Amino acid sequence: MARMLCSRPSAGLALMASLLLAVMIAPADAHAKVYFSAFLAEGGVGIERSGFDGAEPETLQLQSTGFDDGIAVDVRDGVMYWTDTDASIIWRANLNGSEAQIVVDDFGWEPLGIALDAANGKIYWNDRQGVKRANLDGTGEELLTKAAAGGFIALDLVAQRMYWVSGGSIKSAAMEANPTVSDVVKGQSRPAHRRCRTCAHN
Repeated sequence: MARMLCSRPSAGLALMASLLLAVMIAPADAHAKVYFSAFLAEGGVGIERSGFDGAEPETLQLQSTGFDDGIAVDVRDGVMYWTDTDASIIWRANLNGSEAQIVVDDFGWEPLGIALDAANGKIYWNDRQGVKRANLDGTGEELLTKAAAGGFIALDLVAQRMYWVSGGSIKSAAMEANPTVSDVVKGQSRPAHRRCRTCAHN
């Protein structure tokens, strides 16, 4: 069973945002698959994938407890990353779900959104503390900004800017430590349905 929007108020976004990000991060050459987090019919939560037309759904990872949220796909290296908000950890596995391992322990800060800058070997995520990044193997963790960050995150790799959702606002900052943070959109009346989509350039 796919996770519904607003399934948990503190998460803000759920399946739809994760699915949108996965579609954009994982293009057709990633085996023409959509990767997403879901509540599973057999119980628990997990990571699933299907064809772009919804055909041939597969459960790649199953957890009896936890709350899988954001997901990002590294097509180049054939791996995926996802956040488990309840457990405050970030997982990595092969695209078929094998060799799953914890790469980041967020020590209770509840990671939510996740995005990749694979070319520079970095994971970006946001949590209750702010926006963070680390190397793809989880080492070298940095807290980039303590600006409020309660929703999903997207990267504009061309302009080297990051965008994330917090409350009724979408915020933006350079992909660097201690950046100047600005509000791109603010004053939204229904933040629980907010989306932050990856930027595209012509």
